[in-house]
Amino acid sequence: MAKKNDDTKGIAITLAIILWIIYFVIYGVIIIISSIIKLFTKLINKQNKQTEQTKKVKPSPKPTKKKNHTGLIFGIAIASLLEASGNKVDKNLERKMAAQNLEDWQKDLVREGKYSPYSFEEEELEEDDYYFEDD
Repeated sequence: MAKKNDDTKGIAITLAIILWIIYFVIYGVIIIISSIIKLFTKLINKQNKQTEQTKKVKPSPKPTKKKNHTGLIFGIAIASLLEASGNKVDKNLERKMAAQNLEDWQKDLVREGKYSPYSFEEEELEEDDYYFEDD
């Protein structure tokens, strides 16, 4: 009977060793296959990057924006109205200065807005206004 125990022990050890060998072989194959897959994916990614860089990508044309000219037109209209009203004031002012018979230097002062056309009117003086009476 001692032989049966020794035979079963030997078979059990042999089976354990065989299973360990199979385990390491399978595990090694799996590691080798996964590393091969990683290498291939790196190569494929490199090739994709190179092909993307070598492809000439035409930039898409920018859509043209319609410019809004209403602000410009509105500004021109306001400026022309102000200029027209300014011309009316100037014509009116020129008429008033002509009516007052102002000299050129006086007209310049009126145009600058420092004086009105009526600021240069001469007062009528009487003869007594020239002299101071000491009584």
